[in-house]
Amino acid sequence: MKSFVPLLLNMSWFDITTRIEPNDLTLFLRDAKNFIIGWDFDENLAIDGNVDFELVDSFIDSNKGKFIFTNLGYDLKNSIELKLNSKNHDFLGFPNVSLKCPKNVIQAIQGELYFFGDSSIEDVKSLLLKEKKSDLKQRNSVHIEQIESKEEYISKIDKIKTKIQRGDIYEMNYCTAFLGSFKNLNPLNTFEELFNKTESPFSVYERISNKIILNTSPERFISKEQNEIISQPIKGTAPKGSSVSENDRIISNLKSDLKEITENVMIVDLVRNDLSKIASKNSVETKKLFEVHSFKNINQLISTISCNLKSDIKFADIIKSTFPMGSMTGAPKISAMSISEENEIFSRNLYSGAQGYIAPNFNIDLNVVIRTIFVNEIAKSIFVAVGGAITTSSVPEKEYEECLEKIKAIKSVIC
Repeated sequence: MKSFVPLLLNMSWFDITTRIEPNDLTLFLRDAKNFIIGWDFDENLAIDGNVDFELVDSFIDSNKGKFIFTNLGYDLKNSIELKLNSKNHDFLGFPNVSLKCPKNVIQAIQGELYFFGDSSIEDVKSLLLKEKKSDLKQRNSVHIEQIESKEEYISKIDKIKTKIQRGDIYEMNYCTAFLGSFKNLNPLNTFEELFNKTESPFSVYERISNKIILNTSPERFISKEQNEIISQPIKGTAPKGSSVSENDRIISNLKSDLKEITENVMIVDLVRNDLSKIASKNSVETKKLFEVHSFKNINQLISTISCNLKSDIKFADIIKSTFPMGSMTGAPKISAMSISEENEIFSRNLYSGAQGYIAPNFNIDLNVVIRTIFVNEIAKSIFVAVGGAITTSSVPEKEYEECLEKIKAIKSVIC
């Protein structure tokens, strides 16, 4: 089995990434001192349409001891719950499941760089120390529009509330999307600026040929360390105050907001139920309930649920039991997903899916794909989606305003 080798270099994630591009690469960014960058992918598995989960587990088993990077598209749900389907227009075209093994990985742990991979340490250092071309930051030139009007959005929320009031569902995540075109856009510089605005701990920058994913997600879907799984759903959003006293007031209001608390409770119950399918007896636990996380630009209400795994649980077992994440579906899960498909006018594709990795020791970390810009360099197009939880107490106008609040940081760096 390969081992990590100290690189003995002092470099930022940005400097490393600029030297590896234009190769395909993936960056998982927690903060300035903790990140993983992988490139030169050899073993790959991409599945569109119906997903064979045995094939997924077989790929993982055959690549034990390696890093495996994975993207899980939202429509993987159709292979988990066979009564579901998707007919909405797909603007993105990513597969339902992709798994790939980077030949080379650099991991930063508290600022110390380590290398794991096939290349020689000398070749990696030579790559990282090569002179970087001067990169004049051009101002982005992007035009972006929502795919439905405010009136159409509000009409959909009213329809969903009617279904909630008659008992079809208790809560549903409804998503809308924005499409854009650009003349000038530097994806990596844009990602850097967006990350600096948000400091979101589950951010991902991924280049797949001419498609680039700029993901500044604040939400963890699941992580696995040894035998413990945790999930950290977000339900409850408020803007960040401009002063400490103002933010304290906003946090106090968020923690006492009945609508936000109700949303969070429903999703916690849903996650507990999902985890119980793979948990050892009596091990499901709500570790933290309604904890406010203040990010650089926003406040979020986050709960933490954990369990210990039964013996012989595989990756596909975990995904089939927990995906899609409850924070992006609603409750009951299957009914909520079906109703969202009826009302949304686009395929979510990778949005509200997951990005993450399986480590060589089979620890797992997956985020929720939100607060994300999808860039197509050939078409010179971008795609951004945003969603929110709808309950009986939802005020359509306020739900619309929350969507605009969630996309504010993104618009500020691209428009």
